[in-house]
Amino acid sequence: MSPQNFLILFLTLFILEEAWQFILSAKNLRWITARSKTVPDYLQGHVSQEELESAAQYSAAKTKIENWSTLLDSSLLIVFILFGLFAALDSCFVGVENSYWRTALFFGTLMAAQQVVGTPFEYYGTFVVEERFGFNKTTPKLYWVDWIKGFVINLLLSIPLLMVLVWFLSTYEWWWLYSWLFITGYMLLMTVAYPRIIAPLFNKFNPLEPGGLSDELAKLMDKCGFTLQEVKVMDASRRSSHSNAYFTGFGKAKRIVLFDTLIEKLGEQEIVSVLAHELGHFKKRHVLKTFFLMQSMALVGLYLLDFIVHQDFIYAGLGLNQNAWSALVAFGIIVPVASFWMGPLFSWISRRNEYEADAFARDVVGTDQHLSSALISLGKENLSSPEPHPLFVMWHHSHPPVGERIRAMRSNSQ
Repeated sequence: MSPQNFLILFLTLFILEEAWQFILSAKNLRWITARSKTVPDYLQGHVSQEELESAAQYSAAKTKIENWSTLLDSSLLIVFILFGLFAALDSCFVGVENSYWRTALFFGTLMAAQQVVGTPFEYYGTFVVEERFGFNKTTPKLYWVDWIKGFVINLLLSIPLLMVLVWFLSTYEWWWLYSWLFITGYMLLMTVAYPRIIAPLFNKFNPLEPGGLSDELAKLMDKCGFTLQEVKVMDASRRSSHSNAYFTGFGKAKRIVLFDTLIEKLGEQEIVSVLAHELGHFKKRHVLKTFFLMQSMALVGLYLLDFIVHQDFIYAGLGLNQNAWSALVAFGIIVPVASFWMGPLFSWISRRNEYEADAFARDVVGTDQHLSSALISLGKENLSSPEPHPLFVMWHHSHPPVGERIRAMRSNSQ
């Protein structure tokens, strides 16, 4: 294939993907706006029409930011490709003889540019949109401290990984297999390191106070035969009033993290049901299955990169110099476009897992009432649209809409 034909093919697929994204967003906004006029039966007495309309307005405001951000990112990518700016940036470091330091400078510059370009949208989203809807608790000082921390940590975690990949790629014939083994080990290490080293750089994690909720969670763990090292409460309210909870870690490093906002807004039995749902992901081995699925995809992706490395027309078509670090750039450009059309499959797998975790929580707790109530409350407090467009759900939602989750729990329990 000639470089010109490859460029035309890539741009055609890329523009189709972006157009489809905007179409889905527009359809979803029209859909949720129309359905905000009537409160669904399962939300009667829990959510008012005004709150539904606020949720639709919140979704519209967030979508506008996301669309403008996507449009700018896409435009910049096309400009970089058509005008050979990736190659021009790489040529700026041609005087650096050590290829690994050249890799670090090249990707460090790209990451810094990406961070700067995305900041206005993030800042507007935090201090205008989130502020307008009553969610933002972040101060400008805290925002910029987080910004600096996040950028530095991103560099420290990403650049060495990229340098190792370049080393494998430049040294070994089976570099893609060695890279995959290294990435798998790296991801396992990060699963343990993130909650213990990185997350505490941004938030405080205090042990859950004994008694009450702590006792109820201990009963839940005993009932499920689940060994847990610790339950932590995160000071999420420093930055936002959004609520959440999650499990993290593997093996003996497992821990439950509760947002302090969640404890404030939900009752004990609702929180127990939410944690029973999260526990269901572990008991059903969703975490392990997802990890193996992602690593399998990574192996396929690296094998694809081995093909890209040897194709001159790809470098020329994308305006890249032909070297190991540019091969990684080509991979980063091509794979999102190729994998986008597989999005519905991965979203479906994730939603199926959520249904299974819901059923597990219902069976363990003995009723769907508490989890249903918690889902409605969380959706209400977070201004989540309860009934997004089915196509938008199919493509983008890792969790089923609240109404579908409640109906599934009730129908399967009969």
